Amino acid sequence: MPMHVQRHEHFYFTFVTFLVEDCLFRVPRDTLEAQSDIFRDLFLLPVDADKAEGDSDTNPIVLEGILKEEFQSLMKVLYPMPFTRLTPSPDGLPATLEEWTGILKLSRMWGFTSIQEFAIQQMEPILATRPLDKVALAQDYGVTEWLVPGLLQLARREEPVGPEDVRKLGLDTALKLADVEDCLFRVPRDMLESQSDVFRDLFLLPVQTGKAEGHSDTNPIVLAGVQKAEFQSLMKVLYPMTFTRLPSQDGLPATLEEWTGILKLSRMWGFTRIQEFAIQKMEPILATRPLDKVAFAQDYGVTEWLVPGLLQLARRGKPVGLEDVQKLGLDTALKLAEVRESATQATVSGERWDSASGRSVKTVGITATGSRGANSCDFTNRIRQVLHL
Repeated sequence: MPMHVQRHEHFYFTFVTFLVEDCLFRVPRDTLEAQSDIFRDLFLLPVDADKAEGDSDTNPIVLEGILKEEFQSLMKVLYPMPFTRLTPSPDGLPATLEEWTGILKLSRMWGFTSIQEFAIQQMEPILATRPLDKVALAQDYGVTEWLVPGLLQLARREEPVGPEDVRKLGLDTALKLADVEDCLFRVPRDMLESQSDVFRDLFLLPVQTGKAEGHSDTNPIVLAGVQKAEFQSLMKVLYPMTFTRLPSQDGLPATLEEWTGILKLSRMWGFTRIQEFAIQKMEPILATRPLDKVAFAQDYGVTEWLVPGLLQLARRGKPVGLEDVQKLGLDTALKLAEVRESATQATVSGERWDSASGRSVKTVGITATGSRGANSCDFTNRIRQVLHL
């Protein structure tokens, strides 16, 4: 053996062992570290020299809640083996939607960003004729670019919404899919393209000559699950008409319901500037409606409304009730009640002379403050603590 031996920079691997269900996997850990921050951080944790998990079959890293088939599919992508009998695919990669779904799930869970993007790319041609699976997977794994095209395909099919739609999409989405209103809108597309990446990408999709959706009243773009009133409100902002019979003097929406629809659609379709404008317009309306403010903050991700709205609710005179549960959900309502409860007690400290010991000792007492004290309390830190904000 030569005196000076060096390890090859690419082909000298450190192996790690995983237990998935009842199956052991032993793979090079270098690829896991290079592709995932989660695994890189895991391997950086300090361990005893003789107790490092993953170093042997008797002490593997146990992956709870992961299916063997899912992990095997991910390994096929991380370590493709085209010259083995492992897979029927000539390039050694997975071939079925089920396999790619497992890869998408695990790559998203463990932060394999490039693998996640590759899975989405590989799944798109498979899902081209399976719109129901496309929408279901978009909901489950946050693939927003699949949502509108998939819903559009479902809305245009001949068969009505059925049990399979409810099972895969959930009752709420299935009902919205069935509620496609019968109103045509014809608007300049330039504004949609300039303000929304979703619409810009939609208009860039290749189409057959004479069959482009949206070019005529007989072949419109169907917006499944969108209410006519919501879409009309958004159009009022995109194409304000000051000198019309619309109720607002500046041609813009005037009610909270209209701005709620605008906030919902602008967030769904990536109209970033419209979303910011809607938030700005809704703030004065919600100034005296803290319950709606918190509910909207939760529903539409307006984080800057959450603490101020909860602070108003914590300071109000009436206790947490059924309406709070209905609008905020039971978990948030209970946490709000916990925050309010902290206002009913206050700590009072002082000192007294202890004759037995011959010295002064500190005392701590509790006194009730009631709702009047709550009106002036600053619950901000307590809110952040209880609701983990």
